[in-house]
Amino acid sequence: MPRTSAAIPEDLNRLLEGAVLTNKFTSKSNAVDQILDSHFATNEMVRFAAVLGIATLSASEETEVTLSKSELVRLADLNDPILQKELADRLGVTSKQRDEAAESGSMLGEIRKSVSDLPE
Repeated sequence: MPRTSAAIPEDLNRLLEGAVLTNKFTSKSNAVDQILDSHFATNEMVRFAAVLGIATLSASEETEVTLSKSELVRLADLNDPILQKELADRLGVTSKQRDEAAESGSMLGEIRKSVSDLPE
């Protein structure tokens, strides 16, 4: 699993530590994983924007993140048909690529599974 470090405000750090101390989470890393998962799972527009950002960076070759159009559609995991069409149009996704993404399942589901499989 890739590692990411971030500077966060002191108050958020205190809340994370408190959540770990009260056994809400097993570690600060686990807390961040679950909180981010919940945020992305419940905010379709954030996923939409994030996927467009990944696609833009990938196209400019300023990042090592390279995902196929099918993988981007799957990562977005959009339910709203208007957003689905908008994303497909912006990415130039074919109906075959949309079908491949649908057949491969939800990337958010896979992320949740990988987070839940982490050792306690």
